Amino acid sequence: MDHLNLKLIVAFVVFSTLPLIILNHFGLKYNETVIVQSAQETYQANAKVIAQQIDIFVKDLIWQIKTLADNPAMRRLDPQRLEQVLGYYLEYSENFEKVWVVDLTGKQIAKAPDKEYVSLADRDYLHETLRTGLPTVSSALISRTSKQPIFVICIPITDEASRIIGVLGGSVSFRVLDKLVKPQEIHSRGSVFLTDQRGIMLWHPRESLVEEQFNASGLQIVQQLLNGHATGVDQFAWDGENYIGGYARITTTGWGVFVTQPYVAATQVLVSFRYGSLLFLIYAVLCFAVLAVFISHRIVQIEEEIRQAEKLAVVGRFAAGMAHEVRNPLTSAHGFLQLLKKDFAEGSKESNYINIALAEIARVNRIIRDFLSLAKPQEPRLEVTDLNSILSTIVLLVDNQAFLQGCEIRLDLGSDLPPIIADPNQLRQVFLNLIRNALEAMPTGGLLKISSRYYPEGKKVELCFQDTGPGIPKAVLKNIFQPFFTTKEGGTGLGLPISHRIIISHGGDIRVSSSHQGTEFVISLPIYQDQGPKPEQISDQCV
Repeated sequence: MDHLNLKLIVAFVVFSTLPLIILNHFGLKYNETVIVQSAQETYQANAKVIAQQIDIFVKDLIWQIKTLADNPAMRRLDPQRLEQVLGYYLEYSENFEKVWVVDLTGKQIAKAPDKEYVSLADRDYLHETLRTGLPTVSSALISRTSKQPIFVICIPITDEASRIIGVLGGSVSFRVLDKLVKPQEIHSRGSVFLTDQRGIMLWHPRESLVEEQFNASGLQIVQQLLNGHATGVDQFAWDGENYIGGYARITTTGWGVFVTQPYVAATQVLVSFRYGSLLFLIYAVLCFAVLAVFISHRIVQIEEEIRQAEKLAVVGRFAAGMAHEVRNPLTSAHGFLQLLKKDFAEGSKESNYINIALAEIARVNRIIRDFLSLAKPQEPRLEVTDLNSILSTIVLLVDNQAFLQGCEIRLDLGSDLPPIIADPNQLRQVFLNLIRNALEAMPTGGLLKISSRYYPEGKKVELCFQDTGPGIPKAVLKNIFQPFFTTKEGGTGLGLPISHRIIISHGGDIRVSSSHQGTEFVISLPIYQDQGPKPEQISDQCV
């Protein structure tokens, strides 16, 4: 039986929690997808903002250097005058590190702030400016002097006839972009980086990547930009770690802005979700386990009740036959013994024998009556019943017996105890049985406390019978309401089962607790039955 119960509990818990586990799994996956999509959209928006700010910044630099190129002093290509103008310009410029002027051959003819002239004839950005006649922004370069990454802005110098006579250029450190990029690095372990049109790193928090001119074109998100996408989101792997991010192209330069974050960091919030889900699942498993144990115990209880019902059915058939086959002869024997008793003097040996026989016949009749009561219980005859009055009357009946064996019966009856709807005769039988059992448990004296209390919030009354006897062993306690179970010599094992059935038929319950210092029976009864009159219909008349 225990093995079957264990299987039932395990099966119930598994099949109850399995749907929760599946739903929890898909719920976490859905939340993960939503979080990643939301993060990518945020990163894409950040990338667009940075790209727009850098685009405006570069356009402003182009406008500044174009304004300088339009200065009339530039058209004369006078080296001395040019150096004065360039030096004066650098004093007020916050962004350009160097400015210079070259002729059409690429030779520097003026430079500020230093005078170290070099030939720029091999520079692609210079050729592009001379070819198109438009402003040109170079890719990343390493400065000869500062050894830091820079980019160059070139613009043609034209004469009055709009012919190109030279080129004005200025170098800008990528560090000037810090004020535009760093404020966006607000997410955990995230980073912003820039690449040129070829995927070469222009700006990154790890400056070594820029100094080494790291080629990021192998990253999937960078490849998306190089393939012509102006903006978007993507996932990619870098240095053995998965990343998510968004990107946007800078219109003026064609560079790419990338806002990224490790996948683990982006989904960090899921840790708390997973932890909470785990706690919920553990709690659910425990709840289902408790429920399964309860159901299992209830099934065992129902099985036991079925077995008891089968036993009682047998008892009922046996009792019905016994009532017919035994009671009739006993009635005749009882009558003849009563007649025979008249022929002998009271106190004689023959009269004593007859009294013993009559007592045994009465005992047999009681046993038959108990059998019939247990097997075919009568429906309660409900009426207004005063429990305190019934208890007081019973105590008067047994008080003399209690006194003779040195026992004290102490009543503590609630003065606010309302009358209830019940069968007074059946309850009297229950109370008398409990009191007699208590007195039998204290053959050498003791105390029996009987109390009654009213609980308005539960619409019930409780009666307590507490003795100071030796108590009931645990092994015995769990079986005391089983028919025919008894530890008394000559007992039938029917008293408590009948009492239990009577209380249950009244819509109440009976509980028992015991220790080495006594036993306590507590009876709970509703103040009215569903089929009886309601409390407002109860009159002052009590039984």
